[in-house]
Amino acid sequence: MTPESLEAVAITVLGILQGNRLLPWAVTLLILILWRLHVRLVFKIHKQEMDRVAAEKTAAQEKLHDAGLLESSK
Repeated sequence: MTPESLEAVAITVLGILQGNRLLPWAVTLLILILWRLHVRLVFKIHKQEMDRVAAEKTAAQEKLHDAGLLESSK
């Protein structure tokens, strides 16, 4: 999307929102709420995946350490 067309879209959206109609504001608010919920869901999924990866890494390190293949640098 070119900067000129993006500017035209932004001006159109702002023009619609400047009217005394409630529907565009309600739709905008609904989109913002749904976007926030989506962000929270993605963050939760990401955190669960990072916790899973960390647990697998720890288990692999413990397995290597128990087998005597992993030694401390001290």
